Amino acid sequence: MNQVLAAVILFASLLSFSVSTGTSSSMAQSGTQVPAQANSSHLTSQTPTILAEAPLDSNMSGNTKAKYLVLVMTDGQYRIEEEPGPFTGPNWTGTFELQLLDEKRSPLSTLRLNDAFDELLFQKSFSFAFADYNHDGNIDFAIGQYASSNLYTYKLFTIRDGKIERLPIESDNEIVSSERSYSVLFAQVSPDSFKTVYYDNSLGKYLERVYQWKNTTFSLIREAETDSL
Repeated sequence: MNQVLAAVILFASLLSFSVSTGTSSSMAQSGTQVPAQANSSHLTSQTPTILAEAPLDSNMSGNTKAKYLVLVMTDGQYRIEEEPGPFTGPNWTGTFELQLLDEKRSPLSTLRLNDAFDELLFQKSFSFAFADYNHDGNIDFAIGQYASSNLYTYKLFTIRDGKIERLPIESDNEIVSSERSYSVLFAQVSPDSFKTVYYDNSLGKYLERVYQWKNTTFSLIREAETDSL
């Protein structure tokens, strides 16, 4: 009798696990975010998950075949952080790619985002903010990551000749902002320069930085106190 009861309990446990993982897998395959589940705070997946997407026209892509720009987690982990802090809630960590897709959603160009950052973590889906920061006629965009409670650090990218490329910045001058979004539209000061505003905890003040395109890289040309964002 005990053996029969144990078998029933084991079968019920396996059935519950199968249903739970099957639901998570189908959500990931649909290209949507994996929602929070009451009985699971971790999910490791090799199924691509789209976290950002934007349609492109031929002027934006530099290639008439490219119709979409997407940010995809190609391999990694989704989890729900329950400890209070800056990362409470949904978290996607792992390997991420920027991809240009054609109208059939086949990749035309890819760029491994992990090569631009030490670590990558996203807590929600977002939209790309496009501009032309260096006045070369190509579409540029920024991707940011959490650095502190009031600071994100950013890298710049461009779409040129149908490919995604990084826009370089002088190694000692990070792009920082207190706007705290994964993709920000920076205010342009001139056709080839833009500004950011961030709060410096050590000074207890807001600072404004102006970056300008010089030859083949962005340089920090000015930093001064300002009122606020």
